Amino acid sequence: MRRWIDANRWGRIALAVEAALVLIALFQIVRIAVVFSLRMGYPFELEWMEGAVVDHVRVILAGEPLYREPSVSFTPFIYTPFYYGVSAAFCRVLGLGLLAPRLVSVLATAGALMLIASFVWREFRDLTAALIACGWFVATYQLTGFWLDIARVDALALFLALAAVWLARFGRSMPATIAAGVVLFLAFFTKQSALAFLAPVVAFALARGWRRALIAAAAFIVPTTIAVVWVNHTSNGWFGYYVFDVPGQHQVLWERWRPLLVDFFFKPVAVPVLLSLLLFVVRPTRLRARYRLAAYVVFLLTATASSYSSLLHRDGFVNVLIPGYAVLALVAGLGFAWVREQVREASNPLTTLAVFAGVAWLFAFGTLINEPRQAIPTRADREAGRAMVEVLRNQPEPMLMLGTGHFAFEAGHERGTANAMALADVFKTREPEKKQRLLEAMLSSIRDKHWAVVILDPSYTLLPPEITRAVHHHYRLQGEVYPKSAKNAGWPKTGFHTRPREIWVPK
Repeated sequence: MRRWIDANRWGRIALAVEAALVLIALFQIVRIAVVFSLRMGYPFELEWMEGAVVDHVRVILAGEPLYREPSVSFTPFIYTPFYYGVSAAFCRVLGLGLLAPRLVSVLATAGALMLIASFVWREFRDLTAALIACGWFVATYQLTGFWLDIARVDALALFLALAAVWLARFGRSMPATIAAGVVLFLAFFTKQSALAFLAPVVAFALARGWRRALIAAAAFIVPTTIAVVWVNHTSNGWFGYYVFDVPGQHQVLWERWRPLLVDFFFKPVAVPVLLSLLLFVVRPTRLRARYRLAAYVVFLLTATASSYSSLLHRDGFVNVLIPGYAVLALVAGLGFAWVREQVREASNPLTTLAVFAGVAWLFAFGTLINEPRQAIPTRADREAGRAMVEVLRNQPEPMLMLGTGHFAFEAGHERGTANAMALADVFKTREPEKKQRLLEAMLSSIRDKHWAVVILDPSYTLLPPEITRAVHHHYRLQGEVYPKSAKNAGWPKTGFHTRPREIWVPK
C-alpha cells in the first residue's frame, strides 16, 4: 500500500513537472513569434551585414554577375547563392529591401521547428517531448546571436539540411531518397557548411539498404558537381575563389578549443547532451533497427562538430552554433520521449526517472533564461535611423561607405560600395597578388580623392590600416553622421557593433 502511495505521489510530481515544461516550451515559442513580428518590419539593419545581403539581391535582380573580381564597388560574401535567389523571388513580390529576406528566414525557422517536432513525433509519437525539443531550441535564440529571423543565410540552410535528413530517414520510396540528395544540394548552395549533413543523409539511407545510400549520395553529388562547375565556369573561376578558396584560408584559432567547448557545448547544453547520451546507451527498441541508431549518432556528431569547428575560425560568430543546437534539441527530445515511454510501460521506479528527467529539462531551460527585449528595436532606434538616412541623403556622390553601404541606396544615392566584411575576407587570404591589387585600387581612389565623401565607422578596423591612414591624410573630418542625442540608439542588435560614424571630405 505504501509503495502504491509513493508511486502515485511520484506520478503526480512527474505530471506537474511535465505540465510546467509544456508551458515553458509554449511560452518560448510564442515569445519568439512576437519578437519576430516586432523585428521583421524594422527598416534598418538588425545585424550589420543584412544590408549587404540586400545588395546581393539587387545585383541578382539587375541581372549582373554575383561572383566577380573583388572591388570597392561590390565584393560578394563567401556563401553559395541560393538564399539570395530565394530572397530575390520574394523581393519581386514585396519590394527590394530587408523585409523579404527576413521573411525567408522566419519561414525557414518555422519549417525547421516543424521538422524537429516531426522527428520526435514520428519516432515515439510523443507530442510533449516534441514540443519541449522545439521550445528548448527556440530558447537558444539569444545564445546564437538573435539570428533566426534576420536577413542572413543560416535559417534557410538549417531548414533545408534538416529536410534532407528527414527525407532520408522517413521517406520510404526511391523518389524520396532522391529528393533527400537534391534538397541537401539546395542546402549546400545556401551555405557550404551544410555539406556536413551528407553523412547523416547517407547513414539514414543506408538503414534501408546500400543501394539507397548510393542513390542518396549520387542525388547530391551529381547536381552539386554540375552546378559548381557551371557557376565557376560562367564566373571565370570567381565562384570557386569565394566559396572554396577564401573560407579555406581562414585562420583556425586552435588555442580557443577548450574555452569554447566548455562555454558552448557544456555549460548551456549539459542536459540535452546527457539525454542524447542516454538515448544512445539504452538503445530503445524503436531505434534499434539496423544502422538507424548509428545514423542518429552520425547526425548529432556531424552537426555539433561542424558548428564547433566553424566557431574556431577567426571572426567566427555564435550563429554557427544554430545547426548543432537544432540537432541536439532533436536528439535530446528523442531521449526524453524514451524516458516517458518507459514510464508508461514499466514499473514504479521509472516514474522517479521521469521526474528527474523533467527537472533536468527545467534546469536546461533555466540555464538559457534570457531577455529578448534587447533584440527589439526601439522608437529611438527608428528615429536615429531616419536621421542617419537624412544626413546621408544630403551628401554628394560618390560616397565611400564600407560599413553599411546599403544605406547609401536607402538615402537615394545611385551607387553603393562593398561591405567591409566581404573585403576583409579577401584580405585574410594568403594570395598576395589579389590582395595587393584590391588594396592598391582602394588606396588609389582615396589618394586621387575620387570620393566626394568618406563615411568612416568601426568596420574599417577589419581592413588593412593603410586605408584608414589614407583617409586621414587626404580627407578632413567634417562632422558626425548621428546626432549626439542618438549615442545609444541606431546600433545593430547583434553581430559586429558598428554604424556610420564620421563624415570626411577632401582636403
